[in-house]
Amino acid sequence: VGGKINSVDLSPCTTEPCQLTGGNNYSASVNFTSNEGSNAVTTKVYGIIAGVPVPFPVPSDACNNHNLKCPVVAGTTFTYTNSIYCSPDYPKIKLLVKWTV
Repeated sequence: VGGKINSVDLSPCTTEPCQLTGGNNYSASVNFTSNEGSNAVTTKVYGIIAGVPVPFPVPSDACNNHNLKCPVVAGTTFTYTNSIYCSPDYPKIKLLVKWTV
């Protein structure tokens, strides 16, 4: 499903780039307008390490308990939310995060 991202908010980050620190919870909110309709929406999160996307464990169903009401209707604006825990066991490296909805 294609769409236009209107805004992205990652809290409690107040500056960009956001520095995630181990032992903390973070909340992501993506406001988007869908170009297509869909009965189900999935999400995936990757850390890009040395150019390679490494999957991050998040539930793949973007509709269930993520403030996104499905079905998604073309031309309609939606907000997807999710929380992630940054484990203190994760390596302390700089990386880009790719989050698809």
